[in-house]
Amino acid sequence: MNRDRLQQITNRYIERFEELNALPKQEYYKWQIINRFRPMMENALSSPSDEFSRRLDTVRKMTQNIIDSRTLPFRGLVEFAKEEPDTVRRMFVDLFQCADAHNEQKIIAIHEFLNKSHHLREEYFRESFLFNDDLHSVTGYLFMYDPDHNYLYKATHCRAFADCVEFYDDWGYGADTKMDVFFRMCDAVLAAIKENEALMATAANRYEIDPVGMHPDSEKHILLFDLIYCCTTYDLFKGIEYI
Repeated sequence: MNRDRLQQITNRYIERFEELNALPKQEYYKWQIINRFRPMMENALSSPSDEFSRRLDTVRKMTQNIIDSRTLPFRGLVEFAKEEPDTVRRMFVDLFQCADAHNEQKIIAIHEFLNKSHHLREEYFRESFLFNDDLHSVTGYLFMYDPDHNYLYKATHCRAFADCVEFYDDWGYGADTKMDVFFRMCDAVLAAIKENEALMATAANRYEIDPVGMHPDSEKHILLFDLIYCCTTYDLFKGIEYI
């Protein structure tokens, strides 16, 4: 990994910190949503079967800017829950039980969730291009439930970031993505940014905006995702030459 390149990126993130967290961007919303996700999800999971899809939809609406892409994967789970609430409930319970497990167990749980979701889609919405869970959505559920032990995979953003910092280990594409390689990149970058005192001090200022409503992000996984996301969304790569 090219630490000098990473330093260039983090410097730009620091320089634009106020802009990224002021109107209209307000990127601090990620910390607020993730702070609310786990209690709301646990409330949904403990609800009666005839209430489950409605409460799950409340969680979906709150998180749609993070999870639901063009194919509406989280919306699909809400629709599946109308037909098979106990099946969808069990899927989430099994996934979240592995939130702080070793990567090997976690990756198995992610793919088991995907397989069950794809089966439900085939059962109820076979002709639709919507409601397709993928690695982005399933890592997203884990990430929002327990961000201190999980990373959010967003393919385009993460691959561009990896190229810029010269992390060239191949994690593949689509369903064949090697999540262990992606996790290894995140671990390496996370360790480096934690050593950046200027970044840590700047990031702490975010909590002045909403002192009680943001996730504490003790392990800085949300910060890592925000850095990766902002690089592509706000062109923090501009002027940096890379392959």
